[in-house]
Amino acid sequence: EADAFSPTLLVALIAGTGAASMVLARSSVSPDPQAMGVFLVAVITGVMLGALAERMPAIPLLVTFSVTAIGAVRGAVGAAAIWDLDIVGYLLVGLGIAVALVAGRGFSSMLRTGRVSLTERPPGVLASLEGAAIAASIFYPLINIIL
Repeated sequence: EADAFSPTLLVALIAGTGAASMVLARSSVSPDPQAMGVFLVAVITGVMLGALAERMPAIPLLVTFSVTAIGAVRGAVGAAAIWDLDIVGYLLVGLGIAVALVAGRGFSSMLRTGRVSLTERPPGVLASLEGAAIAASIFYPLINIIL
């Protein structure tokens, strides 16, 4: 029975901490009022570019993980530059988001196939949401430590 409940419990835990982190990042205790905007730009940029690179296998230099990570970091730094925020701080936050997005890819394959497979695309339409959920769960602690 533990095999049946443990993935569900882990997903619920990540979703709960992600929701709490987003609420705290948007509240008055957040170190930066524009933090949620930077998070959204970084995650959307990283996920979209990673999905685009994944669907273009003919170009050998486009590795999905690298494109996702670089897109997330560039999205965070670009948003910080546009909104005149701490660029170095958001560079570090972007690196944390990038790591979470890539880790979410392994977590997604583990949940959907029962094994960790980083070379093939996990089944399902919403496979990239695990990375966004993991990034959301670490976002508020990250901005509190760095900013």
